Formats: sequence, structure tokens, C-alpha cells
Amino acid sequence: MNTLPPRFEQNFIARRRMPALAGFIILLLGLAACAWVVVDYAALGAQEQALQDQVTRLARRAEQERGAARRAAQDPALAAELAQAAPVARALARDWSGLLAALERHVSPHVALLQLEPDGRKSGLRLQGEARNLEMLTVWLDGLAGDPALSGARLDRYEYRQSGSVRVVQFAVTVGAQP
Repeated sequence: MNTLPPRFEQNFIARRRMPALAGFIILLLGLAACAWVVVDYAALGAQEQALQDQVTRLARRAEQERGAARRAAQDPALAAELAQAAPVARALARDWSGLLAALERHVSPHVALLQLEPDGRKSGLRLQGEARNLEMLTVWLDGLAGDPALSGARLDRYEYRQSGSVRVVQFAVTVGAQP
């Protein structure tokens, strides 16, 4: 009788275990941190681009002003002309995006803006529009007056008008911008 010893099998590959709950939690926390970093990076990129655009605008404006000052120093008649045109040039060169963004924050289905006109003397806007009624207009004006980006909203005039079968309030408002 030939008895051989039992065959010896050695298995170096460990059995696969199911991951623990702590592993899944750590994985989810890591993914959330990665997502937060990506979103923050994108926001910082947009902010950097806005700042670069602002620096470019300011550098261009400074170069234009230096060129105008050099030309004005050479010609006194030109200096007087530039002194008269300077307020208009500043009003046209003003960055209106902050003021318009503040107006967009106060969009109302009860108030329709029909005309926006820059008011260069006061660095603001003159608005003309229609509202469904005076109460809706005053609620909208209170919202504008409370906005930190605006220096105030003043109702210049209003009148009731018949628009088809509906009675509306036509108004004119002056809105100032914070310096």
C-alpha cells in the first residue's frame, strides 16, 4: 500500500474582503473635498479674470489721460476743450456693470423698465417704466433703496395711464451708484 502524504496546497492570494463602511465614508469625504476644490478653483479663475480685465481698463484709461495731458500741456486751447469734455468722458468710461447688476437683482413681474438713460452728472441712471399699481412701485423702490450697490432711488414723477383695458402707473426714477 502506497500511501502518499496528503497534497499540500499553499494559497498566497488572500480572499477578497468587502470594504468596510469607514472606507466608503473616507472615499465620499475625499470626493467631496475634490469637488469643493474644483468649484473654488473655478470661482477664483473667474475672479482673477475680472480683476485682470479691470487692470487692463484702468491701464488703458491712465495711458489715455497721460496722452491727453501731454497734448494739453502743448496747446492751451486744447486744454480748455479737454477740461469741458472731461466730465462727459468720465461718464462714458464709467463701468456700468455693477449698477446694471443691482437693477437685475430687483427684477419684478409687476414693474417693467422701458428706458434706461445714464445720468453722467450724478453717476447714476434715469429709469422710466410702468407698474401695475402704486403699491407695487413703492415695494420695488424700497428694494432699490435698500441695495448696498446703489446710493438711493428717488421717484421723480408718476402718473396713471390707461394701457388698453388696464390702468398702469408710468414713472420716472433716478438711481445713483455707490462710488
